[in-house]
Amino acid sequence: MIGKQTKGTSFGGCVRYVLKEEKSKLLEAAGVDGTPEQMAEQFELQALLNDKVKNIVGHTSLNFSPEDGERLKSDDALMLQIAHDYMKLMGIENTQYIIARHIDREHPHCHIVFNRVDNDGKTISDKNDFHRNEKVCKMLTAKYRLHFANGKDHIKEERLRPYDRAKHEIYKALKEELPKAQNWDELKEALADLPIKVYAGTDAICQIVEDSEIDIVLTAMVGYAGLKPTMNAIRARKPIALANKETLVVAGELINDMARLSGTPILPVDSEHSAVFQCLAGELGNPIEKVILTASGGPFRNCTMEQLATVTKAQALKHPNWDMGAKITIDSASMMNKGFEVIEAKWLFGVRPDQIEVVVHPQSIIHSMVQFEDGAVKAQLGMPDMRLPIQYAFSYPQRLKASFPRLDFKMCTNLTFEQPDTTRFRNLALAYEALHKGGNMPCIVNAANEVVVAAFLRDEISFLGMSDVIEKAMSIVSFVAKPEYEDYVATDAMTRRIAQELIK
Repeated sequence: MIGKQTKGTSFGGCVRYVLKEEKSKLLEAAGVDGTPEQMAEQFELQALLNDKVKNIVGHTSLNFSPEDGERLKSDDALMLQIAHDYMKLMGIENTQYIIARHIDREHPHCHIVFNRVDNDGKTISDKNDFHRNEKVCKMLTAKYRLHFANGKDHIKEERLRPYDRAKHEIYKALKEELPKAQNWDELKEALADLPIKVYAGTDAICQIVEDSEIDIVLTAMVGYAGLKPTMNAIRARKPIALANKETLVVAGELINDMARLSGTPILPVDSEHSAVFQCLAGELGNPIEKVILTASGGPFRNCTMEQLATVTKAQALKHPNWDMGAKITIDSASMMNKGFEVIEAKWLFGVRPDQIEVVVHPQSIIHSMVQFEDGAVKAQLGMPDMRLPIQYAFSYPQRLKASFPRLDFKMCTNLTFEQPDTTRFRNLALAYEALHKGGNMPCIVNAANEVVVAAFLRDEISFLGMSDVIEKAMSIVSFVAKPEYEDYVATDAMTRRIAQELIK
């Protein structure tokens, strides 16, 4: 038996899939009833008890070996008991759930859909859930004397959808050739007769983005690493859906010049910049007075300097509104992320630094605003959900129908705004300073920040100490007023070396 886990933010599609009439049989439901649509609504309603849980949908499929097919074929009670044991061992208790078995495959399997917001509004933890899932499945396989599934080797290829069939063909080819290959070049040569391309090494991503079959490139790498692949994509005239803000932070002028010369559009994906982009739709020729970027303020918005001095890594990684990776979460806590967004806004929208304002908006409902010369302010509102800006970048200028959660104004009774404190959160002030200075100074700030964040995550530097190192690096590293690409590379390397020395 193996368990496959997924999480999501909306119950509608998941419940409809699990309860598809022609292939499913509902074994048990707790806390929900009615049609799949009604069940989904009941799931969503309970999730409102805890608005801090973003991935509210828990979904696990329990898949059994074909060798257990006869035993489980007509024994719903046994499959239900196994599902119950699985849920108990995984800590899925005191919450809404449905258990349904599917009969569309030769191997028996069932689906568990549960609410990660339990009946008391508490969160059902997903900590180490993939490891725990593997352990629990092995335990239950032994307890019920089941067979260990043989995985992909027993798949009926003729029943696979085209996308899944392609993945299976890759799996078979790799299983055959990978043990024989001593390096990536040998593997590439062995697969040359098949429609499978092999990319490896530091230039792999740069090569992939140039592929003729790619229509648009979503750049979502963290930090400086996204710069070169983005440049290669622009040279290949691929439209850019930009989530890697550091690309414009480090080399905004260079990237803009390249995009203009190649005629490559850059579509923002960051929620704030996507919001500004949406506000500007239909406003061609109407001058911007200022761009207003909203900030949540992070977990330490109300902390004193004394409290900030003792901030731990665990505390900094708990963002109140967004579920993000470690690096960007720390950047958000220090407000460096907002500083980078200020720099990015200059290059995306062609505004001066004094035309970019940051406003702290803890609820993260208004994602950003634009003020025009007549005094009118347009704002983009929505749930804190990155799927919308991603989809908008992919579908622009169209708006496609989506099942994402909707903003409920009955729940938005208190929207507040305040000015950011650049004394407590110096990183925002340092970013503005770098933007005013120009040249390679934003590159210096970015490189130093990447070093200090990594050090903070290793408990090698304090929360406030990160700003100290960044500020010192800005004064030490050589300033270049009109940098070329090679200058950015040299600046990045030099800054990282100096920042490491400053930490020691």
